[in-house]
Amino acid sequence: MLPKMTSFGACVSRDLFKSSIVRDYKDFFDFSNDQYHMSVVSLMSQPLSEDILTQIPEIIEGDVNNFVKKCFKEDLTKSFLEKIKTFNQDYMLLDFYMDTYYGVIELDNGSYISGKEWQYKKIEFYNEVIAQHVQQVITPLQHKEKYMSLWKKSIDEFMLFMKTYSKDTKIILNTKKFTNKFYNEKNEVFEDLSVVIKDASTIAELNLIWDEMNEYLLTNYANVEQLVFDEDKYYSSDSNEWGAFYLHFNKEFYEEAQQQLINIVLSDRGYFKLEQVLPGGICKKIDDNANSFDEIREWGYYYLPTNQYLKLKDKPNNESAGYFLQNHAETASGFFIQELTRASLKTTIQSYKRIVTKTGYSEWNSVDIGDEVIYLSKVGDLKDMSHRGEYYITDKVARTIVDHPTQKSGWFLNVSKKTKDSCVQELIKKTTIDANMQRFYRILNFKEKTATSWMEQSYMKVGVSKEDKDKKKK
Repeated sequence: MLPKMTSFGACVSRDLFKSSIVRDYKDFFDFSNDQYHMSVVSLMSQPLSEDILTQIPEIIEGDVNNFVKKCFKEDLTKSFLEKIKTFNQDYMLLDFYMDTYYGVIELDNGSYISGKEWQYKKIEFYNEVIAQHVQQVITPLQHKEKYMSLWKKSIDEFMLFMKTYSKDTKIILNTKKFTNKFYNEKNEVFEDLSVVIKDASTIAELNLIWDEMNEYLLTNYANVEQLVFDEDKYYSSDSNEWGAFYLHFNKEFYEEAQQQLINIVLSDRGYFKLEQVLPGGICKKIDDNANSFDEIREWGYYYLPTNQYLKLKDKPNNESAGYFLQNHAETASGFFIQELTRASLKTTIQSYKRIVTKTGYSEWNSVDIGDEVIYLSKVGDLKDMSHRGEYYITDKVARTIVDHPTQKSGWFLNVSKKTKDSCVQELIKKTTIDANMQRFYRILNFKEKTATSWMEQSYMKVGVSKEDKDKKKK
């Protein structure tokens, strides 16, 4: 069976299990039983009085959407605790968005609910019943010492609860914090997000509090795994399904997070059971001492996590990713096909094939799958890019490439089919403005790792000019 996964937190974790954002997560995880937008303090606080609980209506009324109504009801009932006891999840992905951004509302019986007061005030039951019991709103920015003491007590109680009722569940902490970087796709520039969405939130201060929470959990609970990110690598933009916000990121974030989750499970289990790849079976592991694909000759399906893939000397590229390997059956003379496919969360999946014999092997040949370009995350020199394909280079990556002609903006890279030693490389700037169109091309000798100078092609707008039309009338 696939590993059973749940999440406790916000979209920064939950969206890793949303098909419209991560298309093939169901190939890797059996996901359910999540808890959205609820503070740890609320979850672990004293239950509401029986009098209030019995008054909670079946249908919550108010000027908010159904998602907020659902979260509000679960905030009152603390029902997630009972779900944890019965679900038997293998992994729980946890983040502290609600604890950092909203704080909590203290009620008069010693209970707490999450601090989304601005939304809860639009709900009839909150105004008619809950508001009568509110003592105070406690936030990490305004009441830091009191709030952090309360939060630490609550997270300790939560970890004890997990150890008591779900001891086999591994907790994975999502350490991704807020970003204040927004990419304006229309103008192709980065901007301050808090200015764009007209929000006065002190993101830098909130991130320090989030860091403190992450550090407390990791320091005091050594068995907690973590997802770790380069904070400068990811940003918010309007292209995110939910729009621009401090925790709504470019798609590379979700791909990286999903890959880290996959690697954690592979490290624990050594395999994934993928019925689409090998019906009823388990992917094999390669020998830890293997130094090349040439040494992997037994027929079957394998999975190579990133660390194993990167150390094999005859790999087709240096991308940090896990790969599936299929060795086809041999001919009588010892010929067989090796097929390598990246464990990708993209529409276009990188795939390569080659022929292996008893005495050697051909070069890897790129196989075109899907209709989306391949995003390049790490490439220091474009002379290393000789595999045929269509790629995309972001502005940030372009700035790190030593032989890029401009070292700025986003670019489409096309690499042609090869002769014995050469291919054509073509760069086209990503833009929606006619005057900004640019195209460069050159010949790459991949055997000698040399290239001609980049040649720029000038663009002329297609169409008949006004002058030509006037001449035609005459």
